[in-house]
Amino acid sequence: MIEVQEALTSKLALALTAAANFLSAFAIAFIMNPLLALILCSILIAMILVTMTSSRFAVKNSKISKNFYSIGSNVAYEAISNIKHVVSSNSQNQLAEKYEKLIRGAEKYGIKSRVYMAVAFGWSSGMPNWAYALGFWAGAKYFLSRGDSSVAAIVATTITVVNGAFAMLRVIPLLESFVASMSSLSATFKIIHRRSAIDPFGSTGLIPDRLTGNIKLENVEVVYPSRRQTKALKSVTISIPASKTTALVGLSGCGKSTILGLLERFYEPTAGSIRVDGIDLADLNLYWWRKQMAYVGQEPTLFNATIFENIRHGLISSATVATNDEEDRERVIVAAKAAYAHDFIMALPRGYDTELREKGHSLSGGQRQRIAIARAIVSDPKILFLDEATAALDTHSEKVIQKALESASRTRTTIVIAHRLSTIRNADNIVVMQAGEVLEQGNHDELLAQSGLYAELIHKHQLRTTTTEPHTNDRAYSEDTEDYSSEETEDCSSDDDLDDIELHELVKNGVESVKPTSSADEDLAKQNDMLLVWRALWMILHLNWPERWYLCGGIVTSLLASANLIIPAIWYANTLNAFSLTNAHEMMRRTDFWTSIFAITGIYGFIVGMLNGVFFAVSTERLARRVRDATLRAILRQNIGYFDEKAHDLIRMASKLSSSATDLMGLSGIVIGSIVTFSSTIVLALGVGLGVAWKLSLFCLPLVPILAGLGWVRLKVIMVFDGKIRQAGEEAAAYAGEVVGAIRVVASAGLERYVLDRYSTILAAQAAQSLGPILRTSALYAASQGINFLASALAFWYGSFLLAKGEYTLTQYYICLIALVWGAAVAGALFNFAPNMSKAALAAHELKRLFERTPEIDSWSQRGKRVSREDNEGHIAFENVSMAYPSSPQTMVLRHINLEIPVGKFVAIVGGSGSGKSTVLALLERFYDPTYGRITLDGQDIRDLHLNSYRQMISLVSQEPAVFSGTIRENLMIGQDTFELVSEERLHASCRAANIHNFITSLPEGYDTQVGSGGNMLSGGQKQRLSIARALLRDSPILLLDEATSALDNSSEKLVLTALEATRQGRTTVAIAHRLATVQHADIIYVLDKGRLVEQGAHGALLWMQGVYHALVQSQGL
Repeated sequence: MIEVQEALTSKLALALTAAANFLSAFAIAFIMNPLLALILCSILIAMILVTMTSSRFAVKNSKISKNFYSIGSNVAYEAISNIKHVVSSNSQNQLAEKYEKLIRGAEKYGIKSRVYMAVAFGWSSGMPNWAYALGFWAGAKYFLSRGDSSVAAIVATTITVVNGAFAMLRVIPLLESFVASMSSLSATFKIIHRRSAIDPFGSTGLIPDRLTGNIKLENVEVVYPSRRQTKALKSVTISIPASKTTALVGLSGCGKSTILGLLERFYEPTAGSIRVDGIDLADLNLYWWRKQMAYVGQEPTLFNATIFENIRHGLISSATVATNDEEDRERVIVAAKAAYAHDFIMALPRGYDTELREKGHSLSGGQRQRIAIARAIVSDPKILFLDEATAALDTHSEKVIQKALESASRTRTTIVIAHRLSTIRNADNIVVMQAGEVLEQGNHDELLAQSGLYAELIHKHQLRTTTTEPHTNDRAYSEDTEDYSSEETEDCSSDDDLDDIELHELVKNGVESVKPTSSADEDLAKQNDMLLVWRALWMILHLNWPERWYLCGGIVTSLLASANLIIPAIWYANTLNAFSLTNAHEMMRRTDFWTSIFAITGIYGFIVGMLNGVFFAVSTERLARRVRDATLRAILRQNIGYFDEKAHDLIRMASKLSSSATDLMGLSGIVIGSIVTFSSTIVLALGVGLGVAWKLSLFCLPLVPILAGLGWVRLKVIMVFDGKIRQAGEEAAAYAGEVVGAIRVVASAGLERYVLDRYSTILAAQAAQSLGPILRTSALYAASQGINFLASALAFWYGSFLLAKGEYTLTQYYICLIALVWGAAVAGALFNFAPNMSKAALAAHELKRLFERTPEIDSWSQRGKRVSREDNEGHIAFENVSMAYPSSPQTMVLRHINLEIPVGKFVAIVGGSGSGKSTVLALLERFYDPTYGRITLDGQDIRDLHLNSYRQMISLVSQEPAVFSGTIRENLMIGQDTFELVSEERLHASCRAANIHNFITSLPEGYDTQVGSGGNMLSGGQKQRLSIARALLRDSPILLLDEATSALDNSSEKLVLTALEATRQGRTTVAIAHRLATVQHADIIYVLDKGRLVEQGAHGALLWMQGVYHALVQSQGL
């Protein structure tokens, strides 16, 4: 939309001005000599035909180019959004190459589009001279020679037509913007005018007076449009009684989430019906229906707002009308207490007014989930959907919240999806699903008695809790000798939350809200504006250096084009002199000669203009590709701490990738060519004027710096204005990107109207800021245009005076006058490109800072000793490690950690939510470096090792799986050194180990199946298994698992754990887990509490100690 905004603001104003000039010019021409004007229209018709034909092909190719850019932008957005996974897997270059391949396609068709426009540009450059040739020749032959018209009428008619043509010529540099905007608008209008079959803004549908909450699915079948050969649900019939809890269980991909999607009306059933209180769900008003329910998903999504606003979103979307801030705050606090979130929120520096960034990633996964639960229950919904709502919580938090949820469910219809079967054992009805079908139904005891699939899942879920005394080699360690009871664990857990929060973020937010900070725009204000423009030009030249010969060709043809604008003044003056001859034969002879020169000059202008467009077409598109590629690579190069800063949050950086590159392009190609042409035209005009009539030229000369000064002031005003608008635009783009990325949450919560209102408010504030600068720049522009007419008036007055004194001939007078008038017009038009200069200067400033920034943890660096599997055993040790995040050095999230991870062992790190577990993995991945102490690999400080070779030793599977658009095969290959080295056998083996091979081969396209943007065609469990398969395929000697199996059902989890156990030979595994059943066989279990290591040992030894670990195990027993 950047091209659209630019085309519809400054570019549109210039185009409308040119159109008005064009129309008024032709109106005058037809008044002065309609027949001659009609003859001259042939030139205009030819120009229109050429322009329309060129534009048609240009738009066609531009659309293809935009499509490549759109796909590439999605690839870049996914890479930036999943920056931790990208960095950990060393896949920055791999994804950057994928992006570059797509934008190379955009470059190819972009060049074609610009070449077609170059033809139109060339024609427009030649057309004024052809118009002079035709007008003067036809006027002399058919009118002057016969006495049917005066010289004044012929000259005025021809001049006005040519002026109209010049007006059209000024539009040609703008045509590229209009072509780009037309391409963007075409796709945008398709979205705007698309009628959604499930429309949340529709006013149709029933709105019952009362909702009981009885739901029934009858013979429901679902076939997704992208997989028409596969039924996601097969004749499913389920009754969901009002005010009861119904649980859906089964293996990953069995259709559980599809049922929730149907109930939220994300999809419509292919067959069968869904009824609510006897009314077909499709007959209910969608907005009203979604206001009756609340949803808590498997992957908690929060917005970049305060904690209070995040929870309050539940009130905004609810059927209960929000009252006022004070009453809403009370309800928010009640909900937060019920979700076991109040204590850790109040411990934050700004409490409920704490700003969250990056969708709340400054909080631990458990803390985000608790806020999401509070958001769901704050509205007291009639229907509650819980999709693995407690999967991200530690056992204690889960137990407390589960009680709160069970209490909240007593008065509402609740549908629960869960893999932790302990969370649904008290459900009124448990529906067991398999392969899209209902296999069993009943309560917990009834299903156990059936000894079916549910009983089998329960058996797999059991946790060994033997407390026999450990063997001698099964030693355990505790930081102190006090006993830990469940009660004591409860008391401290809320305080623990503070330690895993990246508190530096939250403190910084509090400071920023009351203390202004220096921005890039403020820094710009302190710098010389023209210096910034020259720096932008220098950056463009540097980046475009491989196309230097195209640039040279473009600049040379731009210089030559200036001759096409000024030298015809000589032909013009001599033609007018010929018209003054009384001998008709001599007049026609001289007119024929000079009009022939005009025609030849027109051919010269056409060739030069077309070559100019072609040269700059190649250089501009290649520059656009190179800038975007370099920007993405520079973003992916940055360390994780860089993205912790508000100015560099992920959504803003994704937006910057597009906007900065587009803005920098505003000072390249045909625009910079036009600036060169206009500048050289001014010099040439002054040279011609001084050479022919120096007195008249010197008299008019002071007007040139006045025009330049007005243009410079206008540029300065626009730069300040653009700096503010750029910041506001980034805010709007960031908000839009955030909302689109969380569209399921927005839709399920019924927040569409609220989101649109807030977005409109942001845009309205941006518009309000624009009015003053727009008025000032308009006044300056008007002044520059007025001075053009003043220059003409003065030149006519003083020239006539000199002519009357006999100091100059009529030919000299005309040459000087016309050259100076045309030169003044060009001088006034030169700063029409001020907005382009401003945007390019700001973009160049930002990109320069990004390109030159060398992060402390630099993935481009070749420094350090290279490590490999063959040369290193892989023994890891933490030696007195303490950790405080760089932006909050006063807050230690880890304190004096000493632990060892022996080669080939399975090491588990457990503890309450916020105890510092994820920070340990972040340090192992070198997302950050420890503040004190060191981490060693085989005795060597990892800071002294080559970063990429070190990370190649490690594979990470995180709690929130990273899946990228593309095929399943492409996703599996992410992080691989080369595609060729991975055989089909290895590929299939890793997928079998992750228990996903059978699912993949059941798809029509198998491993070449497209997974959709962010993997939206896969369930949460399928995405997680795909991530595990990818990690296994890398075959790294060290495997890090951050709640890697939390999204899997028990059966899949057991199979995956068995596979991981089988592949442990020679591999070190470090796992973070809340499900202690997944780590009970670990060789060493480290227990963290408040950032300290409090216990360590094997499962049996820790149970025997009756400490923190024992309390956690007891709380998970079925």
